[in-house]
Amino acid sequence: MSQNNHSGEELLEAVYKVKSESVGLRKAQLKREGLSEEREEKARQLNGQLATLLQQAKSVPVEMREEIELVGEETDRALQYVISSNRKQPLNLTEEVYGFSNETFELAKKVLSKTGDLTTLVGQAKQMRPRLNELLAKVKAASPTESEKDWQRQLGEASLDILYAEHKGIAPLSLRLGRLLQEKK
Repeated sequence: MSQNNHSGEELLEAVYKVKSESVGLRKAQLKREGLSEEREEKARQLNGQLATLLQQAKSVPVEMREEIELVGEETDRALQYVISSNRKQPLNLTEEVYGFSNETFELAKKVLSKTGDLTTLVGQAKQMRPRLNELLAKVKAASPTESEKDWQRQLGEASLDILYAEHKGIAPLSLRLGRLLQEKK
């Protein structure tokens, strides 16, 4: 049993290492640092490593496995963000939701930093609302999957980003916009 705990700890440490690299890629993606194709390739490699680690986690004690899976879910979200941010044509609902969510976040960041004409940014936000409603309907109509909660979370963030932009920065912040603001302080 102590060997299983030890291997569980090693797996958890390895998953945290992949998470750390994934978050670094996500931050680079947000800042548009380096080549996006290299980031996407690295994200795909990390995604493969994560899948292997999560498969191995099935043999560790339940409490350790649950923690590994939780960190794995967070890591997967960061990786999917990097991968989907580089796509011109969404391939599936997950990528479509992430792509749209990224667009709304970029818009809200422009409003926050006062980059660009505010009237134009407000107009862009208003044009995004129908797309948000369309994606919400697609998520609702989709067969229930493990991704559904993540899709809803991404679209919730997107909704707050649109609201923030529509109201010229005088509205509640999405969690991610709030984190960005905290990082700047």
